[in-house]
Amino acid sequence: MQEENEKKEAQDQDDDQKESTRQIELSKTAWMTYIPSFLSQTQADALFEELLACEQWEHRAIIVAQKEILQPRLMSWAGDLPYRYTGQTLEPREVSETLKNLCEMVEKQCGTQFNHIVLNYYRDGKDHIGMYADDEQELGWNPTIAAISLGDSRSFVVEPKSRKIKKRPFRINLKHASLLIMGGDIQHRYRHGVPKNQSEKPRINVTFRYLQGPPGTQRPPHPYMKSHQEALNQDEQDGQDEQDGQDSSNQSN
Repeated sequence: MQEENEKKEAQDQDDDQKESTRQIELSKTAWMTYIPSFLSQTQADALFEELLACEQWEHRAIIVAQKEILQPRLMSWAGDLPYRYTGQTLEPREVSETLKNLCEMVEKQCGTQFNHIVLNYYRDGKDHIGMYADDEQELGWNPTIAAISLGDSRSFVVEPKSRKIKKRPFRINLKHASLLIMGGDIQHRYRHGVPKNQSEKPRINVTFRYLQGPPGTQRPPHPYMKSHQEALNQDEQDGQDEQDGQDSSNQSN
């Protein structure tokens, strides 16, 4: 039996090598890295089943437009610090040995440290998450956010926060066993979300963050405010140039 498992693991790793890592440049200062097979299929399958069975899943309420509504998904979390977002506070919760080991793997890949984990359980395609950004003060400037996808593949949508930017939303399909890393100033300039679909299959997303302090922690003044604003201006101009190109193409057709 052990020999069969080792052969299957080796086959998984061979299959994984066929898929390449994607480096996605949303702008000069905002980027994502997508690793389709960060885990082997065997590892991902086992992890999905363990998290589904062992995590403390909750159906929690958030505040949207001054109204309390239930999130359209279940969630769990772990970390030594409380984390507050959208009107709710996630109190400290012990990190399991499984999540510790997983976090170490992700830290090694990203070259950065994480101290908080949020897990979202999408029971089917009706469960989703609206457009938002990980831009809370306690995350500091230009946080690195990493997320492992398990289970059903779901579309991940990224769009500029500014309505002046006419860029089309960027979409990528997040597969079972994949890792998505977001970096640069993506959280300050873009929003992301997972829309509904028609699937009846479940999905678990495991997201890693580094909290610089408890709720109320203020990030310092931006060290590169001038270049940051220049990047915003350039992003708006790039979006306008793209829109002008589309308009010209439509007129010629």
